Amino acid sequence: MELENKMRRQDEEYTKNAISKYLGKTLSQKFTITEGENPPDYYVDIGSKKIALEITRAELDRKTVDVSLSNLCNQINDHFESKISAGTSIMLFMKGPIPKTNFQHFKKLLKQCVEQIIEEEIVNDWKSFDVSEEIVRIKKIIHGRE
Repeated sequence: MELENKMRRQDEEYTKNAISKYLGKTLSQKFTITEGENPPDYYVDIGSKKIALEITRAELDRKTVDVSLSNLCNQINDHFESKISAGTSIMLFMKGPIPKTNFQHFKKLLKQCVEQIIEEEIVNDWKSFDVSEEIVRIKKIIHGRE
């Protein structure tokens, strides 16, 4: 437990320093960051404002990421199954986690990209797309087998 608390404190210190560096570059006025009561971890004083800063570490389980990517790929496959000719496959390369803030928008844009690849004559070449600020690579493969 002591090691976990030490690691958490290092994460908080790192984040505080990163925020301080960012604010130093973006603010024209002076600011200070002081120790808080935990919670909050820190206070940011900017002019007459005192802003509480609580730093929390979120961890994603790799299995959760893999399952969410697999589910998305299954949805894409179901959507395009009848539009892809026998002997043709579409490969997707993307990193997880999938953006949760606007998942439906991400999925809509991804479907548009896949549709574009299906309609193109180009095969065996990766094409990169910016899908909601995530780089997704897609390619069509013609392998002649159903």
